[in-house]
This record gives sequence, structure tokens and C-alpha cells, in this order.
Amino acid sequence: MRDTIDRVALRYLAAVLLGLVLLLLHGTVRSGPAAVLVPQRASPWELSKLVFWPMLGVCFLTCRLGRAPGPVVRDLPAAVLASLGAAALNGAILAAGGSGRLCLAVWAGALAAGIAFGPDGARSPRIWLALCGLLAACYVLLTFLVPPWGLFQGLAAG
Repeated sequence: MRDTIDRVALRYLAAVLLGLVLLLLHGTVRSGPAAVLVPQRASPWELSKLVFWPMLGVCFLTCRLGRAPGPVVRDLPAAVLASLGAAALNGAILAAGGSGRLCLAVWAGALAAGIAFGPDGARSPRIWLALCGLLAACYVLLTFLVPPWGLFQGLAAG
């Protein structure tokens, strides 16, 4: 069953607000556990944190609103797919010489698409839970051990 428009709007607003808080903390959080949540560089991978963590937060905050109560795992595919999609699109934009403004538009679009059209994870809950955990572990690891490749370097390398 698809979400109602009021639930989608509430979830989108909450995700945007959480993402803006993380974006505002960009200049202040440079180390420690909070660095995993906040983008550290203007790279596509780091900017995708603005999609993953807010969507994950919204999944936990609103999993029982509006529809038949269900586990959080139902919303995990949206967090995984929207984050990876945002990283890929931001990589393409930065490779083509685009600006950070376009990356923010991708952020807003990825949040909206993930929340409104994300697939239901109830069919394969273990797979989506494992993929979400793997992506979260990659964010933790790659925050502190930055590979010298394009998706992880962003504007500074270009």
C-alpha cells in the first residue's frame, strides 16, 4: 500500500530538516563519531550522507505513522537506493563540471523520490537490512580512510 500524501509530506519535511542540520554541522564536526553523520568533503560519497542518515532517521521516527504498523525494514530500501543514486548522480554532475548547487538539487530530489517511491522491504527484509548495515559500515570506514578515487575526492581533486 502506498503512503498517503500527508505522510509523504511529513516524512519529506523531517528528512530535509535532518539533512539541513547535518549540512550546517559540516564546518564544525571534523572528528569523532559525529563525523560519520556529517559530510566531511564536497565529494559525491560524502554528500550522499545527507540522503542516507536523514532517511534512516525518518524511517525510525515515522515507521508506525499512517499505515498498518510495520517494522522499520519496510523503509530501508529507500534509504539504500536513494543514497547510492544520489552518490552516482552527484559524481556525474561533478565530473561534468557541475556545481554544489546542482548537488543540493540532487539531494532534495533523491530524498523526495526515496520517500515517495521507495520499494517495500517487507519482501526481502534480511537482504535490505544487510545492505543497509553494509552501507552504514562503508560510511563509517570511508569517513576516516578516504580512497584516492573520484567518487570520494570530489571538488578538491577536480
